[in-house]
Amino acid sequence: MIAVVYSGSHYAHWRLADRGKTVASFRTSGINPYFNDEKQITTLLNKNINLIHHAEQIKRIYFFGPGLASNELKDIIRNAFLTFFKFAKITVAHDIDAVAIASCKNTEGIVCICGSGTNAAWYDGKK
Repeated sequence: MIAVVYSGSHYAHWRLADRGKTVASFRTSGINPYFNDEKQITTLLNKNINLIHHAEQIKRIYFFGPGLASNELKDIIRNAFLTFFKFAKITVAHDIDAVAIASCKNTEGIVCICGSGTNAAWYDGKK
């Protein structure tokens, strides 16, 4: 099973999928390392029945969110997730990466986010 998480500062949208079929789709509070430390993130995860029920089955997590400008900030997310999802490999990336992958797939393009914050980037089809 995989989990794909697209988070803003206010809300995080979760999709759990197994063998190409959605198992669960839900929303939690947003996850942003500028505002949430590891303990707060772990507490949030422990309050969600979908996550509690599927935690051991999730083998891969793709988290895309705000505030991930450095490896230190990414590690806040990664470490909290590793505490909760004991059997998962975790990828933590900036929210603009999710927009680029979803919009451009493997072609070049300009992508942008207009939300609590605004960001734009050139995507070369790979990064």
